[in-house]
Amino acid sequence: MGFFSINATDLKWINGSKDDPKDLCLHGHAIAVIGNRKLEYDATISATALYLLKSLTEDHIIYKDNQMLPCCGFSYIPDEKLDNVTILGCPNGIDWSIIHDGETVVLELEDGTKIRSQHHRTPEMSIVFRHIQRKGLFAESFPAVDFVTLY
Repeated sequence: MGFFSINATDLKWINGSKDDPKDLCLHGHAIAVIGNRKLEYDATISATALYLLKSLTEDHIIYKDNQMLPCCGFSYIPDEKLDNVTILGCPNGIDWSIIHDGETVVLELEDGTKIRSQHHRTPEMSIVFRHIQRKGLFAESFPAVDFVTLY
């Protein structure tokens, strides 16, 4: 079985201030380790967290949706039932595929590096949320501006 871990540091709003009610995305430095490959990127951490949660039950195919470590996420599009959201951003970021195969998942990088992992479905996947909660960024912020009113 292969190794997978992910962590996020330096959490902040895009303008670097303590609060920005118009910023709907939390940003920071993401570090993912897939097998023996270490991937680092200054990413939109809130989008990464959402896509990691989605990947617990859905396959994610590289470059078919937003990247797992996206540069930005400037458009949020909810589905008709309001139980799923797609985040659109620029084409910059780091991505990999996550394919469910029975009790394991296969993670595949752009260069063909592939690992099989059971750890993908463990509570470690919530590490990004734990960092957000510990940092208290959302709790200490003013209420965010509804993204519909921004446009």
